[in-house]
Amino acid sequence: MKEISVLQYNNVGNYPPEVDNAVSTQAFARQMQYLSTNGYQVVNLDDTLNHLTGTKRLSNRAIAITIDGGYENAIVNIVPILKQYSFTATFFIAPEFIGGTQTVNGTSIRCLTWQEVRELIESGFTVGLLANAGLGIYEPYDEKELIQRFAGELDILRANINTEIRYCAYTYGLLCSHGAPRSYGSLPSELWAFLQSRGIRAGFNQCPICQPPSPAGISRITIDEDDHNIFLTKISMLYLFFKDSLRLWRYIRRYKLAFMFHNVSEFLMKIRKQ
Repeated sequence: MKEISVLQYNNVGNYPPEVDNAVSTQAFARQMQYLSTNGYQVVNLDDTLNHLTGTKRLSNRAIAITIDGGYENAIVNIVPILKQYSFTATFFIAPEFIGGTQTVNGTSIRCLTWQEVRELIESGFTVGLLANAGLGIYEPYDEKELIQRFAGELDILRANINTEIRYCAYTYGLLCSHGAPRSYGSLPSELWAFLQSRGIRAGFNQCPICQPPSPAGISRITIDEDDHNIFLTKISMLYLFFKDSLRLWRYIRRYKLAFMFHNVSEFLMKIRKQ
């Protein structure tokens, strides 16, 4: 399977620095402007999956955008910027959170209402399932219990928005002894077979997956810092090539090898065009 970059955002807004996986509104706007002015083609997940499976060919500058959580900043901060550049995106929603609030590192963040979720769809965006309430799935687990939970979440989501759900996002992998993920992976086979029977075309995890991509597990690149050079690194072709190598991924995160990867990637792109 040939990959393109699939970006994963969570919260976009001017939150305290201790809020995990958050990008400021200004940084997000700058990132989208960069994609627009530098020839990137923002595509939906249907095209992304078709490219991965070889039924469609996209350009080297194709990129997909996903947003997890179903927070109100999707409507307030993200959508206006995406519309400014006519960009598409998929919003992965945890139905358990709709109409409530979530506390992230001590900061209370309002979640979308069902009416706001429907407004996303009416505006041309795609909605998918953020499975297991966004919580990690780690061994040992009861696969039949997971199937029941996923089924309930899909039923709630479909009943409230009356639209087809083709994609889900999840966090699944193996743990280190201290409890942090050491690697991520594809969905368990029985659970994946069930999701396919319910119309799910692909599941999206996060890198590093440390195995070849498949519809049961496509890794996404988390955008969680304002530093523009780090963003440039993460959308580079070199980062895409190495992102699922666990050892290299750790060095990239630790030493923030932004300029090097971005500049080498741009140099290679220029050579191809000559």
